[in-house]
Amino acid sequence: MICDLKKMDIFKYESSSHWIESPYTGKYSIEIDSKKLLCKYIYSSDFYNIEVKWKLSRKQYLKFNEDLIRINLFSWDKKYMDKNICDGGTWSLLIKYNKNELFEIIGDNAYPDNYEDFKNIILKYFPIIKEDNEYRRKIETRKW
Repeated sequence: MICDLKKMDIFKYESSSHWIESPYTGKYSIEIDSKKLLCKYIYSSDFYNIEVKWKLSRKQYLKFNEDLIRINLFSWDKKYMDKNICDGGTWSLLIKYNKNELFEIIGDNAYPDNYEDFKNIILKYFPIIKEDNEYRRKIETRKW
């Protein structure tokens, strides 16, 4: 299924890690409101929370859409699960388009073959993720 990204209303991606006794356990989400071209990044954990908002240019937004199509995002399965792993990470993707149609994918310790390509696209348009990761590693190291 291919959704019409020109009619996308909301793009939301969430990722969390669950590592027992690790200071790196937390959850982040990113969201794009395509009508306002507004981006939002939220990270939350037991010791640290942040929310950052900014606007994308129309050109950035169109390029983001092209990149998602290029990696064949819409050919991914609806679920990716590895029930043999206790700790690890979960992720989800939700795209709302045409006002109320949904494209949803969930994952639990399993990923599509080109998931790294997707993650690279996310990091390209949301550099705050890398910056925040570096900052958290610095403050988390001090706590241990």
